[in-house]
Order: sequence, then C-alpha cells, then structure tokens
Amino acid sequence: MNKKFLVGILLFLSIALNVTFASMLFARHAGIGLENKHPALAMIGRIRSLSEEQRVQVKEIIMQNRQGLREVMVDVKDTRRNIFDYIKSNDYKREEAATKLALLRDKTTAAQLQAQTVMLDIADKLTPEQRTEFFKQKSGILP
Repeated sequence: MNKKFLVGILLFLSIALNVTFASMLFARHAGIGLENKHPALAMIGRIRSLSEEQRVQVKEIIMQNRQGLREVMVDVKDTRRNIFDYIKSNDYKREEAATKLALLRDKTTAAQLQAQTVMLDIADKLTPEQRTEFFKQKSGILP
C-alpha cells in the first residue's frame, strides 16, 4: 500500500477522534435526542439538576477554562492542517512527518489533560451521588 495513503488514513482517524473530543469539550447546551451520541451534551444538561451554589461553581470552572481549552483545540486543528499540507507537498519526508505527528500527539495530550483537569475540578464540587448522576454515560463510551 502507498505510504502516503496509510499516513492519510492515520491522520483521518486522528481528526475523527479529535473532532469528537472537541465537540464534547465545547458543547454548551443539551440537545434533544443527542444525549446518546454526545455524552458531554447530556452532562452539561445535568448542570440544571445541581443546587444553585453548585451550578455557579461548575459554570465558573467551565468559564475559567473555556478560552484555554478553545486555544488548545485551535492549535491542535492548525497543527493537523499543517501536517496534511506537508504530507501533500512535494517536500514530504517520512521522518519529518513523523516528527510533526509526534508534536500533534503532544498537543492532543495537553488538550486532554486540560479537559481532565476541568472534569476533576467539577467532580470535587459534587457529592458522591451527584457525581454518579453528573458523569453518567449512556453511550457506552465509559463504564
């Protein structure tokens, strides 16, 4: 199989996973019928079931981190676009593409770490029962 084709497939899979991740991070409102497809939408909709004090705390956590998460995800998207452009170029070299992909992995890991920190900050504000309900997954993504 053509090396460029394999790299293209890997990049496509990376994009698909990152787009899914980004949609979960930036979802603002629960959509009708989307709970099973986008667990983050359902989770954000559960903010309404919290006490007023907890809603304020959770929204504050989200707002404090929103811009940083957005910037990291834009950087990941731009890096991914640059990798595609490089692979399509006549200057393509496997070693340099691998280096660029390693940078993309690092940036994606940083975005995941930031999102996980937000999730744990939110979990710290909830009772055990509320955590169970708030982070409930219906789609089978998490146990």
